Amino acid sequence: MLAPRSVEYARYMHPSEMSASEIVEVLHHAYEADIGLTIDAPAVQERAALADFLACHPDVKAAVWTLWRQALQGKGIAPDDAEYWLNQEFTGLYPQG
Repeated sequence: MLAPRSVEYARYMHPSEMSASEIVEVLHHAYEADIGLTIDAPAVQERAALADFLACHPDVKAAVWTLWRQALQGKGIAPDDAEYWLNQEFTGLYPQG
């Protein structure tokens, strides 16, 4: 999990059509781009759709966070920093529906 953009087809899917694992892949790449670890960022439209979807579906967001937190173990990324980014910087920018 969390390989370099291994789920290319997810790039063109609406988040409602993605599995939690696919969402984690896209989310992780957005996070890495935001903190300067990669230039391989999701497209603006993909990022906005995912952030809006997660903001409007807290149950999905919680499930995705659980998977992502597990995937972060041993990756050198502090889970607290990633969780803050997810809640405040990523989905915090979009209204919850």
